[in-house]
Amino acid sequence: MSKKDYLVFAKMIREALEACPLGGRTRGYLNKPLRDQLLSLAWDMTEIFNTDNPNFDEDRFMAACGFDYLPPPHEMSLAARWVV
Repeated sequence: MSKKDYLVFAKMIREALEACPLGGRTRGYLNKPLRDQLLSLAWDMTEIFNTDNPNFDEDRFMAACGFDYLPPPHEMSLAARWVV
């Protein structure tokens, strides 16, 4: 897969986040179960994409999905690093 393909998937996740009820991407107001499902989906995709392409940039993909970055990786588990 190519960068173009990864961007299409990221756009789909970002648009789903923005279409969520209760304020879209506004922190603290997003439908938590849906946000968690989208985060889990995006995270699973990064594992597949990393296997597919060693140059895949997980941080860039997650940001393109609409997730905000939290602390540095060494300070937090990988799954807990991303929030909406």
